[in-house]
Amino acid sequence: MRWRDVLLIVKPNMLLRWHRQGFRLFWRHTSHVKPRPPRIAPKVIALIHTMSLDNRLWGTKRIHNELCKRGFPLAKRTVARYIRHVRPTRLPRKPMQPWGTFLNNHAHEIWACDFLHAYALWFRSLLVFFILAWVPVVSCLSLSHPPQLTFGLPSRFAKPRRSTRVRAS
Repeated sequence: MRWRDVLLIVKPNMLLRWHRQGFRLFWRHTSHVKPRPPRIAPKVIALIHTMSLDNRLWGTKRIHNELCKRGFPLAKRTVARYIRHVRPTRLPRKPMQPWGTFLNNHAHEIWACDFLHAYALWFRSLLVFFILAWVPVVSCLSLSHPPQLTFGLPSRFAKPRRSTRVRAS
């Protein structure tokens, strides 16, 4: 056999196509789930179904305890899995209003505030208190110096340096 007979010219697109096909085949084989019969007897599954339907107020824990008393040692998670087949997990909910409708209905009641520490142009310390509300006026109060704290309580408060009212558009 000569080396020219074995030589194969491969383009980058062909190499990428081969890689994608191999990747697809690998994950198809890896993620293929083989169906298997349940590990517990069908009569135990039927017993779980009847107990959950006859006693709607019993939860997973109660049904699990009853089965253990009758000589069926099962995990609580197994009981929950088979209860789920019979009972719906959640009750249907009432339709909720959209977020925009909620904001339109409660805009006059919504507000937010923030207290922050900032520095002026010449590095003077400023304390700024914002109150934001969905009204035509937004308030901002800034203090020129931080208050002196003694044992966690303010000893004196700085006078307001400037209080501005900004019109919201």
